Amino acid sequence: MNTKQRQWLAWGAVAMVLTIIAIFLGVTYPVPSAPGENVEVLGTTLFDNLRVTGTSDLRGTVSDGAGTFVVGDDMQIAGAADAIQLKVTGYTTQTASLLVLEQVGGADVLTIGPSGDMYLARTAQFDGNLFDGLGDFTIADNAVITGTSDLQGNVADSLGTFTIADDLDVTGVSTLSTISTGEISGTADLEIYGFPGVAGVSNPGYILVEGGYGATDQTGGDVYILGGGTAGTGDGGGVYLQAGEGGNGATGDGGALELISGNSASTNGYPGDVTIDTGTANPGLESNIYIGDTNAGTVVIGSGLGSVDLNGALEINNIVMPAAVQWTQRAEVGDTIWITGQLQDATGQNVAGYWNLVIYLSDAATGAGTTSTLADDVVDIQGGYLIAILEAKIAWSVLTNSSGQIVISIGHSGAHTWYEVVCLPFGMIEASPAITFAGP
Repeated sequence: MNTKQRQWLAWGAVAMVLTIIAIFLGVTYPVPSAPGENVEVLGTTLFDNLRVTGTSDLRGTVSDGAGTFVVGDDMQIAGAADAIQLKVTGYTTQTASLLVLEQVGGADVLTIGPSGDMYLARTAQFDGNLFDGLGDFTIADNAVITGTSDLQGNVADSLGTFTIADDLDVTGVSTLSTISTGEISGTADLEIYGFPGVAGVSNPGYILVEGGYGATDQTGGDVYILGGGTAGTGDGGGVYLQAGEGGNGATGDGGALELISGNSASTNGYPGDVTIDTGTANPGLESNIYIGDTNAGTVVIGSGLGSVDLNGALEINNIVMPAAVQWTQRAEVGDTIWITGQLQDATGQNVAGYWNLVIYLSDAATGAGTTSTLADDVVDIQGGYLIAILEAKIAWSVLTNSSGQIVISIGHSGAHTWYEVVCLPFGMIEASPAITFAGP
């Protein structure tokens, strides 16, 4: 027993004796003050109400053997430097939470489970880094982010499709560079805007959608921008590509919209094609492709080094341009053969209307050059109208009928083969199959 313990033992004995005298003899003596120094207890000491006004060094275990040890006032822990300030150790078979912080009414605010799971009931502010140093940081429930988030790493769903279920507003510089087998989709609109310019400070940002670069001998990656599909009878979603609007000053031009195929770094490689096409449809329900300027500007379609191919029907001012002729030829009767030419577009559809054409007879199946052999009879125009004879029995200026047809007859008593050639708009020619007279 040390000095402090002896002091407390002596004080307790004196206090007990004075109490007995006061009870049995009725004589009261003042109880001396208790020792004012720290209490060092040997064994287990029980207190009813203990008030500590100074500094206490509690080196053993402080507990309520009958229940829960409760601190009924504010408690501050100011530990030593570089030491664990608060350590909670669970029981060997711990299944309940290690730590529970609750409101006065009993509602849990923060709990930490025996495996380290944490439940936070309200809003939390994390000013530092939040991560899992040993693996993936997983949010197993819905996350609502109302402020600004700086996502510097990868955002992906490794098990399926990463879905954005609301409008996505990207105002900074975003790089979507590693989307291999997944997709970006949303139940709402997906709008991507370039960063707006600030007068005298910065230019507006541009939007670049670029396919991946190919490795050695690989073709560059394609770029697909598709509108949303639909089931049933609903229409598919549209795709709108629009360059930025220019400022309202004196010289603010609108941004350029360019569709550029990929270059080839190989001396034997070709640049990629640029294809503008409608989706597949049932026959007779095809859609149109419109390339135009609604503000009375000039539309230029051209290629610097190659050709421009228009594979579909060409329509100018709502008029479909003829690009071919369907020929129908009757058998020779009485030294006369009738030939009908029906104008058609590039898709094989008939083109109606009155068309001023030049037709001539040629000895070549390609239509190269006029004939050197004149027919016996003057060519008769039956379907359509003769405008002018450009060269007797060789070339004529004609006008089709309202169906876009021209019908001519050729009479010849000898044996010869001609080809009727039609000069179509834009300088193209279309030669008929062989017109052969058997002769005598």
